[in-house]
Amino acid sequence: MFRGHVDLVGPTLVSGWAVDTDRPDETVEVSIFVDGRKLVQLACNSPREDLKGLAGLGNGMHGFRYNPYPPLSERMPQRVTVRHATSGALLGNGDVVLNAETATTPLDLVRLLLAAGAKVDARLTAAALQRNHTPGEPLLGVGTTALMRAARNGDAAVMQVLVAAGADASLAQPNGTTVLMLACGVGRGLGVFAKDVGSEADLLQGARVVLGRGVDVNAANAAGMTAVHYAAQAGLDSLVRELARHGARLDAKDKQARTPMDVALGVGNRGRAGGPPALFPQTAALLKDLMAAPAAR
Repeated sequence: MFRGHVDLVGPTLVSGWAVDTDRPDETVEVSIFVDGRKLVQLACNSPREDLKGLAGLGNGMHGFRYNPYPPLSERMPQRVTVRHATSGALLGNGDVVLNAETATTPLDLVRLLLAAGAKVDARLTAAALQRNHTPGEPLLGVGTTALMRAARNGDAAVMQVLVAAGADASLAQPNGTTVLMLACGVGRGLGVFAKDVGSEADLLQGARVVLGRGVDVNAANAAGMTAVHYAAQAGLDSLVRELARHGARLDAKDKQARTPMDVALGVGNRGRAGGPPALFPQTAALLKDLMAAPAAR
């Protein structure tokens, strides 16, 4: 007998599980349709801890996840159906009209996971992979928490949900990189595989979430870099101002004896893919002005 359920239908993710209870250790396949057009057929062979040990569900390797690309649209209603590839049987909750009201957003999913008991400060055990199986995002490697991931992208809405659920904004990666540093532009403009996500305004809102938790604005990582070093290196003037307002040391030196003004001018920096570094003379000028008139911060 065929059983299954669609857990999530959204613009960038359709997921659920399916199993043949007569042969629970064999992999079944499902087909996903949009407005009657077959989009994809895929195997249900991902681990689902919630299914392990349940009667008739075998080893629990029955999950499926599909990331539509380009994403499905919410502007025009679309009917998404998920069926058993062989019999055509419809999965439970497998007939959904996707629109702005019914779509499950990533923020909704974060809330659902937290409500189901997800550990808010759980850490990655390997680098976060990118689409097409690139080497991963080195800035989000071992020891990264969900709050760090959200901070890197300036996702203040997710950050607020996580801190409200008890996420510790003072945690750091093994190399000492903090949530605040990630919110202030660590690695921005330098990645070869990973794209920069979030605008300067987004990062500013994310940094304010972290600063509101009373973190150490002058914490330094293993390279001696502080949050204001990273903001200056990326030319993020609004973040430089915000950090200064919260007491950041604008003359702090890293392990190479570089100040934030130095890194803004490209001293000791490298550019994307090893090219020449980006220069931000306006950021260096801002730092000079802020140091000359601290009362104006």
